[in-house]
Amino acid sequence: MKTYKRIGKTAMLVLLIFFLAVPLSLAADYSSKAVIAVNRALNVEERMTAIFDLGASADESAAPILLGILRDASEETRIRTSVVLALANLGTPRAEIIKAFESVYNELNNEKNFRYTILHSLGKMKAIESLSLLSTALSSKDSMIRLKAAQALGALENEYALQLLAGHLAKEEDYMVRAAAVRAVGQSQTATAEDILAKSLRSDPAPLVRNNAAIMLGKFKKLRPETQVAIEAAREDTSPTVRNTVRGIKP
Repeated sequence: MKTYKRIGKTAMLVLLIFFLAVPLSLAADYSSKAVIAVNRALNVEERMTAIFDLGASADESAAPILLGILRDASEETRIRTSVVLALANLGTPRAEIIKAFESVYNELNNEKNFRYTILHSLGKMKAIESLSLLSTALSSKDSMIRLKAAQALGALENEYALQLLAGHLAKEEDYMVRAAAVRAVGQSQTATAEDILAKSLRSDPAPLVRNNAAIMLGKFKKLRPETQVAIEAAREDTSPTVRNTVRGIKP
């Protein structure tokens, strides 16, 4: 009996050591990732891997490290871009992350891909706080900035954002941007979104835009009678692709 008790105590001690060791090992791993992330002597790929791991850690204490790298304008652009993605994945502290994104977006001489990533990440975070920045980006001379801004606004699924997209669709000359905006609008299955899509289906001069409008309308569970009229008219569209898409929309 004493032998069994000794074995039991030993087993409990082993389990206690194990459960204490696991957090310590995780802390050590986290610390090593942080050291790698900030070490400029290492290659970019190694640092990026550590940065992505920190973003996936769900540990808010990773934020100060990542934000420090992001705010350093002398950092390699690929590193800062990976930090933006990692912070968007981490998500907290939300207000500080969004403020940092807006600040670095407005830095002079930023590379385009870096700005594209920031816009995408603001959309991923559904950053309604950044409506002003996204609205300004929608007027950029760079068509890809406008496209990314439209996608981000659509991701917000917000009524005011939809109104911004509706106004922009009326004046956007690049049909690729309009096509992206239409798909962005379709993420919100609201009456406003339905109106915007129906109008694009009826009147946009580009077949790609009309087809995207039809695709997004096809995702609605129920369409209003006035939208059905637009769909019926599109069955005679000059584009065979549009005609084929609307055939798949249930009345």
